Amino acid sequence: MLLLDQAGSLDVRRLGGILADAGDRGAKVVLLGDPDRLQAIGAGDAFRGLLDHYPSVRLDPVGRQPEPGKPTASEQLAGPGHSLPAGGQVASALDRCEAAGRLHWTDSRDAARAELLAAHARDRCQDPAGSQLILARSHTDVAPLNDAVRAERLAAGEIGPGVRAGSIELAPGDRIVFLRDDRQGRAVTNLGSAPDAGVRAGALGTVVTAESRRVAVRLDDGRAVAFDPVRYSSVAHGYAVPVHRSEGASVDRASSWRTLA
Repeated sequence: MLLLDQAGSLDVRRLGGILADAGDRGAKVVLLGDPDRLQAIGAGDAFRGLLDHYPSVRLDPVGRQPEPGKPTASEQLAGPGHSLPAGGQVASALDRCEAAGRLHWTDSRDAARAELLAAHARDRCQDPAGSQLILARSHTDVAPLNDAVRAERLAAGEIGPGVRAGSIELAPGDRIVFLRDDRQGRAVTNLGSAPDAGVRAGALGTVVTAESRRVAVRLDDGRAVAFDPVRYSSVAHGYAVPVHRSEGASVDRASSWRTLA
C-alpha cells in the first residue's frame, strides 16, 4: 500500500505516473489531501478530478489550531466549494482575525514590512524557544526579509560568524531551508538512527554547527543531518519562505504580508 500525502499538489502527469507504476506492481494507492489548498504548479487538477469520480472519506474538524477562534476563521477562509459549512466567508474571517489583533493594516508596503519585522523580533524576544516563520508571496520578497531578520540577529549577538554555502552565510543558530531534494542521502547525510535519509526540498531546520566542509542541522522533524557546503549549496535562510515552501510546516507563530491593489 502506498500512502500519498498532499496529493493535491501533484499535476496530472506526475500523479498519473505514480498511479501507473503502482498498478503495474499491484499496489493499492491511498491519496490524502485537500483540493482547496495549494494547487499543483503543473497542468491539471488531478486530485480534484479523482474526487469527482470516486468515493472518498472527509475529515472536516480543524485540529491544528487549538486557540479559540482560529479553527472558525480557518473554516471561513476555505473556498466556497469546500465541504465545511462556513467555507467562503472571507470577510467574516478577516473581521475575526482583526478583532483578535492578528490582522494589521498599513498605508504602504514599506510600512507593512517594517511592522512585520518588528513583530517578528518582538515575538522572538518574548519566546526565544518558540518557532517562527514569515510567509511571503514570492521569492522576490523572501530574500530581503531573510536578510533583515538575520542582520537584526547578528546585531543582537544571537548568531556569529559563519561559513559560505552558495550565496549565503550560515552560522550556528541560523534557520535554514533546503531547496533541492536529496531523498537518498547522497549529499545530505543522516546523523542519527532514524530510518529516513536525506532531505526533501522545503525542509526547515536550525544550524547546529557550521564548519568550512561540514554543516550540521537539526531538522524540524527531529532528525539531525549534515552536508558539505561546497558540494551541496542548495540552501537558503529559513526565516522567511514562499507560501509553497511552507506546505506542511507547523510553527508557534507565523506571519505574512500581502499588498492590496
